[in-house]
Amino acid sequence: MHLVERGRAVVVVPCSSITQIVAAYGSQSPHPILLAILGIALLLIGLLPIPFFLNWFGSGGTIHTSEVWIIPISVIGLSLLPGAFRRGYYLHVRSTVGSKRLAFNRAAGPAGLEPFLATVEAALGIRIERKF
Repeated sequence: MHLVERGRAVVVVPCSSITQIVAAYGSQSPHPILLAILGIALLLIGLLPIPFFLNWFGSGGTIHTSEVWIIPISVIGLSLLPGAFRRGYYLHVRSTVGSKRLAFNRAAGPAGLEPFLATVEAALGIRIERKF
C-alpha cells in the first residue's frame, strides 16, 4: 500500500504485512494533544521578547540578537496548531511492523470514500472497518 502525493510514494506499507485497516473520521494527527502542547509552548516562548521590544521602542537601548532570534519560534508554534486540531477522514493501517495514519484530503467525504475503500478491499483481500 502506497500513499502517493504529487506522483511520489510518501508512505509505503508492504501489503503482506498489513493486519488491519480502519477508515475513520477524527483527528488526522497521530498525536494531537502532544502537537497542541508543543505548538502552544513554542508560541509562548516566541512571545517572551515582546515586553523587551516595547521597552526598547519606548525608551531606547540595545536589542540583543538572542531576543530577535526567539521571535521566529512563535511562527513555528503557530504553524503547528492547525495540524493538531485538523479533523477529517483517514486510514489507520496496522501491520506487523507498526502502524500508519494516512490522512485524506479535506474534500474527501463518505460518498467518495466508499468506492475507493471497496477497490482497496478487493485488491488486498482485507476487510476495511469503517468508523464514520
